[in-house]
Amino acid sequence: MEKFKVTKEIEFDYGHRVPFHKSKCFNCHGHRAKVQVTLEGKLVNIMGNNDFGMVMDFSKIKEILKIKIHDKFDHKFLLWTQDPLYEKIIDIPGTVEINFVPTAENLAKYCYTIIQEELHKCSFNGTITNVRFYETPTSYADYEGVQDNSKVFEEIRENILEDVTDIIEDRIDEKIQDEEDKILREELKQICLENDNSEFIKKDKLYHKIKG
Repeated sequence: MEKFKVTKEIEFDYGHRVPFHKSKCFNCHGHRAKVQVTLEGKLVNIMGNNDFGMVMDFSKIKEILKIKIHDKFDHKFLLWTQDPLYEKIIDIPGTVEINFVPTAENLAKYCYTIIQEELHKCSFNGTITNVRFYETPTSYADYEGVQDNSKVFEEIRENILEDVTDIIEDRIDEKIQDEEDKILREELKQICLENDNSEFIKKDKLYHKIKG
């Protein structure tokens, strides 16, 4: 089964702190984040459709990333609702409440979930294979979602059906060839019997020798 992968990315600036970190990340600080989302699916083959020949139009992916992630987090401070300093920070302009510790791993998962929800709304016929969240140019976290076994089994089923179909087609071709060989041999036998039996035996042996 033919599948394609497409990737789109956005960047934004944000601040955060990791409350229980034993080093510098305990302090309030900022990052230049980059989010990459990879989608996998078949090409749209509906004539006249905007996405014809694509997995999904890059502009559609960009719109989702911009509205749901960039515009929400850009130049904002991400504050965990259970942060011990919550009461001291929450009233600072530009603070955004989140219900998880703002690590790269959790932000990758959050972005995955938000993107997945938006793709469902637009009836995207594919899957998100990965969301990569860069906290710095050299540090990133990947989130690939929870494995959907039903999709895995369906893909295995389709592959098995393709293999079985190929086997059946090969067997049919072999059967047709066998029938053609039988007809040819009978015609040869009839011709030889009308003449001389010994000649038929010679030609029959020659025939089988040629056939293999």
